[in-house]
Amino acid sequence: MDLVALSDADFDEVEVRFTQFHYHYTPFFQNRTKSVAKPAKDYLHGQLFLKQQMNMVQYCREVPLSEYEAMQHFISSSPWEDRELLKQLQHDVYHLLVEEPSDGALILDESGIEKQGKMSVGVERQYCGRLGKVENCQVGVYLGYSNPNHASLVDYRLYLPESWLLDSDRRLKCGVPINAVVQPLSPQEIEFQTKAQLGLEMIRTFKASGLEFGFVCMDCHYGEQPWLLKILTEEDICYMADIPYLFALASSR
Repeated sequence: MDLVALSDADFDEVEVRFTQFHYHYTPFFQNRTKSVAKPAKDYLHGQLFLKQQMNMVQYCREVPLSEYEAMQHFISSSPWEDRELLKQLQHDVYHLLVEEPSDGALILDESGIEKQGKMSVGVERQYCGRLGKVENCQVGVYLGYSNPNHASLVDYRLYLPESWLLDSDRRLKCGVPINAVVQPLSPQEIEFQTKAQLGLEMIRTFKASGLEFGFVCMDCHYGEQPWLLKILTEEDICYMADIPYLFALASSR
């Protein structure tokens, strides 16, 4: 197979389109005192243009005019909020992909990322679907929007295992905010949320935005949660969910 020939003009066009794409979201990369749009762009540059997964030091070696401290601060401790960014992203994805609203689907699923150590937020020995086994990993719950031909992620929640709720010292060291991935009760107490509860929260948030969809697709982890299926039915949300055979057999008795 012949390789596609790329000219300097092609690379120039990619750079222009990348800059325009990022500029559209620049207003959302703002903390209380300043813009963090520049390190956000540098980080995205590293994610998209480098051939393999690298750490922040390697990104800074490869991304022109990037600064390690600024990029590290943006990722780890800058107090910018992502909710408004996600709202804009959902709006953009919807209007890009929508053909007939009744054909659009929300896809609820999770994914694990293998990790070493104990201090990455939410890390624990738990089932990692990407590896097909129990491993030390972080797990995220994700919501996608799809038409019959294309799909894109539109929301996410980081799953926080119960062991993290019992370890306030580790939460403090890792900078886990009270209301980031759990429901606030008091400054000292937070409440555990299952993956299915996080998923329902994302579905409700998308629906409340006024963006239409025909149905929700879920795998068997969510299909075996009777309370979740009951709530979706009560809220007039059509769904298609895998149901494990043994669960279906027990439910039919």
